Amino acid sequence: MTNVERCHQNLSFDPSCLDCSSPLETTIHVMQDCHYARHIWLKILPVALFRPFFTLNLQQWLSCNLTATIFHPQWKVSWRSLFASLTWQIWKRRNDLIFHNPVLTDASIIDRSLAWVKYYSDSVELDKVSPLYRDQRPCKQVVDLVNSPFVGSSVLSLVLAIHRLQQKSWTTIVSWIPRDDNRPADALAKLVSPSDFSLHVYPNPPMVPLYFIMLQSNPIPEFCN
Repeated sequence: MTNVERCHQNLSFDPSCLDCSSPLETTIHVMQDCHYARHIWLKILPVALFRPFFTLNLQQWLSCNLTATIFHPQWKVSWRSLFASLTWQIWKRRNDLIFHNPVLTDASIIDRSLAWVKYYSDSVELDKVSPLYRDQRPCKQVVDLVNSPFVGSSVLSLVLAIHRLQQKSWTTIVSWIPRDDNRPADALAKLVSPSDFSLHVYPNPPMVPLYFIMLQSNPIPEFCN
């Protein structure tokens, strides 16, 4: 809730902006006109939208940007998706300031917004592909996010956990191998319950993984009719 709205609700007597001391902290001020928000927009705003961007009222501003069909010239992502992500991060940053939480820098706001857009865009595109590929989506998508330049801004705890491990004193390469190309490991993983974290020792190779290892070493020839 902005300070102007809080005054309307008799929850405050001060309608000014905590961030820049503007006399009226309205929604459009927080999202667009406050110096902090303006600095962010000026860093990423496409030239095609620059002229009307800071002159529209709130409803026009949201409608114009959320229906835009252009792509950002630098990052090649949908502007309306990036706009929606940035407005949320700017609003969240304002709330963090109000509640004395750590406040993100301009660069961190932009990186996190781009990470959201990348994750959303990948999800939409992957939903359009074949059922076989969609069944393998979680592993492939996590690998793509781990290898993304915006991995440090990811909102997914699994991706951040992998990223923190990668920052230690070692060199790592994360790649995706389709399940069909790694059947021995897949068969071995299925021998125990996913909730079982105890150590399992096999004095002899289990039959199913061994079968796939032998099959990979001596593939069955394909005969044509």
